[in-house]
Amino acid sequence: MYPELFGGENRCFDLSNIHVSADVRGDGTGGSLFRAAKLRAKGHGARKLCISTHSVLEIQRFYEKMGCTEAAEYDRGHIEREPFDCRLECRL
Repeated sequence: MYPELFGGENRCFDLSNIHVSADVRGDGTGGSLFRAAKLRAKGHGARKLCISTHSVLEIQRFYEKMGCTEAAEYDRGHIEREPFDCRLECRL
């Protein structure tokens, strides 16, 4: 996560990714990490947690389960670095 906020009044806090090893997927580790990321984002004054993630369906389903939707606005830096990533957001 990067501590800079973007998105004007929407105050997005960036979460570049969460990685959970295959041997512990499904045991709640990913959800715990995501909830911790939301708390950290809130602590920095964010209104949204913004995620840039691979377009793999399993990953997208995880974030949807966590309450994420397609991002309303994108960070230009992410698009330049990872043009094929999906951009999602979660209101805090």
